[in-house]
Amino acid sequence: MEMKNLKKKYWWASEKQLYVIESGLTKGLDVKIYAKPVFNSSQMSVILWGLERYLDVKIYAKPIFNNYQMYEIYDGLIKNVDVKIYANPEFNCRQMFQILEGLRKKVNVKLYAYPEIPDTIMKKIRLKLQKTKSKGF
Repeated sequence: MEMKNLKKKYWWASEKQLYVIESGLTKGLDVKIYAKPVFNSSQMSVILWGLERYLDVKIYAKPIFNNYQMYEIYDGLIKNVDVKIYANPEFNCRQMFQILEGLRKKVNVKLYAYPEIPDTIMKKIRLKLQKTKSKGF
């Protein structure tokens, strides 16, 4: 699509948003999922990355997630973990990261995957669980 027509169709978009939309269109991707005014260019980019990798982006292509939260969910999808455990806007991105790391290390994240537990405490619990697991308990 020509830039003139792109600007006309996506009249609400900033230059950065237009760039991400154009990028997806150039790659033949269905940009409808992210070419919306509710997403900023960073959110659009994370959704685009998922589309490029044929991931199920519907789980995080929601305006309730900021781009950092979206990235942690995207990262979990790439690493093939069950992101449903932490794909919750009540978790901040640092908490999501601790849950993702626990899932990757195969520890029982249900012991600390609660939005009211700060990420610093989650990390301590995760590391303790990893240490216990490595000792064979």
